[in-house]
Amino acid sequence: MKRTISKSRLLPKKILRRFSKSLETSHEAPCSSIGTTTDICDMQSVELNADFTENGSSTVFEKAECLSLEEITTLRQQVVHLNRNVVELENTVQLKENQLENAHRETERLSLELKKQQRCNRNLKQQLDDERFFYQKEKEHFCEEMQNHKAKCFGSTFKAQQQQQREFEKIHDGLEEENKQLRDELIEKSETTYNLCIKFLRMKHSKDSLRQKLDQLLREHLQVMADMMEKLDEARKELNIIVSEKFQEPLPMSKAKFLQIVGTRSSCSRDLLPGRAEEQSAGTRKCNVEDAYTAIDTKCGEVEERSSKNQDDQCGCEDDSEVDDAM
Repeated sequence: MKRTISKSRLLPKKILRRFSKSLETSHEAPCSSIGTTTDICDMQSVELNADFTENGSSTVFEKAECLSLEEITTLRQQVVHLNRNVVELENTVQLKENQLENAHRETERLSLELKKQQRCNRNLKQQLDDERFFYQKEKEHFCEEMQNHKAKCFGSTFKAQQQQQREFEKIHDGLEEENKQLRDELIEKSETTYNLCIKFLRMKHSKDSLRQKLDQLLREHLQVMADMMEKLDEARKELNIIVSEKFQEPLPMSKAKFLQIVGTRSSCSRDLLPGRAEEQSAGTRKCNVEDAYTAIDTKCGEVEERSSKNQDDQCGCEDDSEVDDAM
């Protein structure tokens, strides 16, 4: 029994030594070492309890050995996982350190550029201040010169303006008088044109009335001529009847031919009478109409000449009035 107990006491110590060596080689984190120490303490308490129980020493040893193997495998897996995490963390830390170094270099470069830019800005500001001071002095100098020139030129320009104003007033008065005269002449010419237009309309009306009367007289003349021809035909028939009654006796051939010739000539003259009368009346009417037209044309030409002259005078007056308005 003593040998079994001693063996059961020695085996867990060997397991603990091996476990401690594996922990030292794997560089386990402190949190995991704390967990393993607690597990080891639990195992020692289990083994101590097993010492007090002599009858079940073999069963306890087997259980402890199984538990230790399982825990070792799980702990190794955890160690591997933790090693991987440590490697990943080291890589991330290295990347962040590199990024920090790059950022530090960039900040140094930017600080140098900022200092250069500030230096340039200070120089530019100094130059601008100097230029502003210089141009301000030039501006004051030019303002003083302008004021002096204005003071010198004001007297001469004022006198010249007064003289020009007087001349313009004289010209304006003369133009107003001319405009009044032209307006009076325009009024007179407009009155004359109005009277001439009235006379022209009256002449036109009289011409139309005369033409109507002439046409009426011509119609009456033609009617009278037709009546006279009818009366002559009746008288000729009566004369033939009288002659035929008185001269029923046969005539010789010479007298018959003479009477035939006289009859033909009388008939021809009778036929030609209305044509001659119409020609005479048409000729007289044509002469009268031509005389009336010539008189009317001469009067119309005079009226047109007067109206054109009045229009030219009106245009001249309007131009003068526009000149006055512009003045």
